[in-house]
Amino acid sequence: MDSALSQGPVQNRKCTDCLFLIIWISFLIGMMAMTIDGYVNGNGPMMLAPISGGSQICGFTDGTVGFPYLYVPDLSDTVESPSEFFKNGFCATNCPTSSDLSVTCAPYLYATNGHPAGYNGCTASNAEFYATDEIMNYCIPTTASI
Repeated sequence: MDSALSQGPVQNRKCTDCLFLIIWISFLIGMMAMTIDGYVNGNGPMMLAPISGGSQICGFTDGTVGFPYLYVPDLSDTVESPSEFFKNGFCATNCPTSSDLSVTCAPYLYATNGHPAGYNGCTASNAEFYATDEIMNYCIPTTASI
């Protein structure tokens, strides 16, 4: 055994990549600065708000103020293709519960997903109203309603 290693590698140790250390510390300082700027000047609730199938940010974009929840009135399409869940969503005033199945939805402002501007899935003939639980402004179907 090498006598220099008899007590472990404790001698002749030094930083071998000083340039990387400087870059890493600069990166951390930059990330902290952007995080602080985001909290001070940003709109956190808007970043977390659901987006309807009409590309409207529920509760924030024109025509959806007062409609902060995302509700999907036609579950049959979504059950067949779960990736389509958000494409069929509408901004709503509330999430329907088992005791109150009424819900009002904001219409699409623009033609999208094969529907014309002004289309409102909550008033369509194929709209299904079912009990939901509200989780972070999303109307999630209850187990009993699926």
